[in-house]
Amino acid sequence: MLYFLYFVAFFLGASFGSFTLVIVNRLHVASIINGRSKCLSCSKKLEWYELVPVVSYLIQKGRCTACNAKIGNDHVIVEIVYGFLFVLLYAFFLKDKGINLTSTWWSIYYTAVFVVSGVLVLYDLRHRLVPEYFLYTFVGLSSIMMFIRLYTTGNIFELLTPLVISVPAYILYLITKKKGIGLGDVVLFAGVGMLLGTEGAVAALVVSVWVAAIVGLLLQMINKNTYHMKYALPFVPFIIGATILVLFTDITVWTLVGLFS
Repeated sequence: MLYFLYFVAFFLGASFGSFTLVIVNRLHVASIINGRSKCLSCSKKLEWYELVPVVSYLIQKGRCTACNAKIGNDHVIVEIVYGFLFVLLYAFFLKDKGINLTSTWWSIYYTAVFVVSGVLVLYDLRHRLVPEYFLYTFVGLSSIMMFIRLYTTGNIFELLTPLVISVPAYILYLITKKKGIGLGDVVLFAGVGMLLGTEGAVAALVVSVWVAAIVGLLLQMINKNTYHMKYALPFVPFIIGATILVLFTDITVWTLVGLFS
């Protein structure tokens, strides 16, 4: 039974991953909700059996059944990533809660957070831009978690969490002269602070900066002509990646301090 539930979680996650990619593909271009999916090469409207996450891609060998054009690998990659993300969500947050209003609420909440986060990541990777509507939606969703902590702990300092994390990010924005990090990233960090709390958010900030720096150096070593010092490395994927890491592992800034002490 447990393996079946993991399979259901993976399939649901892959489905939401596919939907997230649809949003990114249509954002500022076409209606997100209206209109059926179609091949970007021949405009053939896709049938339901061509839209089954992961499975359809494998059966069709990554090609359109009408024009044989290649379907981008990003489709199946996003679907698989979201599939495993929802398996982790079930394993860490929902497995022991059963089926009730509480588990339903958390399922809806984290699904919304993951979809919005995915849009931010994929759009930044493609366009080096952070879509404002989804950025502020992420902040709004994160504020719910902040107010839940405020209600359960009664600690009024929870309201300062967005500043504690966004101020260092803003300083980094000024130090790098707006090139290493953008204002959208600063706002995103404020949302991360609301979502994770101060200690977790600081850990996410440190991890994202470290990993981005390491990746940037490796890319320069591989190809200095393309990945030079002025190359704008999209930072949102590192912020969201670090946020998800903290969310599932509960590491804090003190955990990181302990690694080097």
